[in-house]
Amino acid sequence: MKRLSALVATVVLALCFGAGQAVAMEGDSSAGQTAGQSAGSGQSASGGSGAYQMGPRNSAGSIRVLSPGDSGNVTQSNNTTAGAIAANGNKTEQAVDQSQTGGGYGSDATQIAGQEAQNAQHADADATAKQIGAKNDALSIRVLSPGDDGDLTQSNSTSAGALAANGNKTEQSTDQSQAGGGYGSDATQIAGQSADNRQSADADAKAVQVKPTNTASSIRVLSPGDGGDVWQSNDATAVGIAANGNKTDQSIDQSQGTEKEPVVAEDAKSVHPSGSSSTQIAGQSADNRQSADADAKAVQVKPTNTA
Repeated sequence: MKRLSALVATVVLALCFGAGQAVAMEGDSSAGQTAGQSAGSGQSASGGSGAYQMGPRNSAGSIRVLSPGDSGNVTQSNNTTAGAIAANGNKTEQAVDQSQTGGGYGSDATQIAGQEAQNAQHADADATAKQIGAKNDALSIRVLSPGDDGDLTQSNSTSAGALAANGNKTEQSTDQSQAGGGYGSDATQIAGQSADNRQSADADAKAVQVKPTNTASSIRVLSPGDGGDVWQSNDATAVGIAANGNKTDQSIDQSQGTEKEPVVAEDAKSVHPSGSSSTQIAGQSADNRQSADADAKAVQVKPTNTA
């Protein structure tokens, strides 16, 4: 940061110097180029999702008296799903291209290029899924009723998913070139780049089941036959993902040509380019701060399966 502050101060002084030189066009030539770019981005994304089930119930009953035959398959389910997605995407591209030809007697050639990219992103995703007292009942009673029972599938499922994501891509490029200066000339190039990126992602997912119950009963009285397969499940799933991605590319290319061929001055025995100076200053700063927080909770209270 100290280097960047010094660079900014140098750029300000050079701007003042360039402005003064641009006014004094008589007597000596001045070539000044100034380019400034600034890109600011503020993004906020919030996603919330909630799914609740209170006392859902599925019941399937089959009673046969002196009624032979087969029962069909039974599928029962109570499902609660919540999903939340909060996402930010930012792509900043900056390019500066400056070129100058050689100056004349006592000329000043100055190039100043400044680039700044600021990006602030925040993503918050919350997902909550709750089931309270979910119940599945399947009852088969046969009296003097031979036959087969079908397959039985029972499930109580609770799922919550939350995704908070930030993506940032900043590209900065500065290209400066100057040809050789003249007698007593000054060739100055100043390039500064700053990329500041702050990202925060927070994802919370909660899945709660309270007393989910699956019950399958089969009663046979003088009723030969086969019972079907039984599948029972109580599932609680919570997934939380918080992610930050940042890619910052910075490039500075500076070049200065050679001084002009020595020529005998009319009013002096010396030859130029005596007293010429070539200066190149380049500064780059990339500041990136990222925070990611993901919480996932899956809770089951007194799940019961009875066959």
